[in-house]
Amino acid sequence: MKVPWKQGAFLLGIPTYRHPNNLDLVLLYSPLTNSTLSHIVICDKLYAEVNKMGESSISSDIIRGHLDAIILRVLSEGDNYGYEIIKAISKNSGGQYELKEPSLYTSLKRLETQKLIASYWGDETQGGRRKYYKLTPEGAEAYEKALVAWKVARALIDQLIERQD
Repeated sequence: MKVPWKQGAFLLGIPTYRHPNNLDLVLLYSPLTNSTLSHIVICDKLYAEVNKMGESSISSDIIRGHLDAIILRVLSEGDNYGYEIIKAISKNSGGQYELKEPSLYTSLKRLETQKLIASYWGDETQGGRRKYYKLTPEGAEAYEKALVAWKVARALIDQLIERQD
């Protein structure tokens, strides 16, 4: 059997392999399926690193590619200012994703340049004035197109990644 990883140390007599992203993986033999690759176990010492590098970066990359649509969705519910947009995204993600201010304001500037959103200064009775953002008719149309595109892409990715029984 050809394994794309380089063999590393042995763990409890089982060979480990170095994956290109430098994560130690343990390949186990399963007598039930007579297969060497039926189980991949992440070494305990690297669990935090896998979690940090793996899941989080993949999720962030996917989200980053759809950030404009996510912001348009928040603004489709009503006018809002920067900090409240960040809070809404965090709430909508169940606290699993926190948008950073620089990313938000870069996207807001891009969306405003594209005339998908408009901004105005609010009249604040308490505290400083806030810059509010609202969805334009073009932005509402762009959001609907992005939503359809996302559904098509998600279905295609599911089809390509999930096992078809």
